Amino acid sequence: MKKSISFATGAVVILGMATFPAIAQDAPAAQPPAEGQAPAVTAPTQVEESYARVLDAIKAGAAVADISGSSGADVTVVQLSALQGDTEHDGAEVDTAITENQAAVAELRTAVAANAALTAKLQEVGVAPDQVVAVAKNDDGSLRVYVDDRKK
Repeated sequence: MKKSISFATGAVVILGMATFPAIAQDAPAAQPPAEGQAPAVTAPTQVEESYARVLDAIKAGAAVADISGSSGADVTVVQLSALQGDTEHDGAEVDTAITENQAAVAELRTAVAANAALTAKLQEVGVAPDQVVAVAKNDDGSLRVYVDDRKK
């Protein structure tokens, strides 16, 4: 009886090892696009949004050139009401940062309003250029536009 159990156990181990190399094979390397073909499109960078990110974006200011060249397709609108965190404490910090950077925020809003594609993108989610408080650029070149949609 012991011999048959040992044999069966050995057979299972050997069969399991025989299938393992197929699982461990590397995926084929990505091929560059053929001549005349467009490169593959990648999804915009996903970023964990927080009050800290908004504060950083407000304090950093936005390059108006980034906004003026935007087609709207490369934009993610982030509403402050959707952020996680202590809305009273963190929200107050955001309000302070907006006040302290009022001139930069006003310039940013003017630039956003001058871009028809960005204005249309904002209108899609029910906000206006005068609600924009910051813009940040992702590593892939896409933009995050932060809007203050909180009830005051």
